[in-house]
Amino acid sequence: MVGSGWVHLVFTADGAAWHAYINGTAVPSGAIAGGLASSADPLVLGRDGVAAQAWFDGWLADVAVYPYSLNADQVSRHYALREVSAA
Repeated sequence: MVGSGWVHLVFTADGAAWHAYINGTAVPSGAIAGGLASSADPLVLGRDGVAAQAWFDGWLADVAVYPYSLNADQVSRHYALREVSAA
């Protein structure tokens, strides 16, 4: 995705499948082969976990991590409640 403004991205996983949403709209999802893996490693956002120098070149704002998978209605409501900058 290339653009000049903010994009609202949501990724969820329910153990059997992952789901993605862009600006509150679902995009094609897929199955999770073998289920979700767990790790004692810390959660890292904005960096490739393998390549220590591969950082995301942009900004992350309003990051939220939930202990459960959001459904489509919850994602849509979350997107609708976002604050839109006047800039």
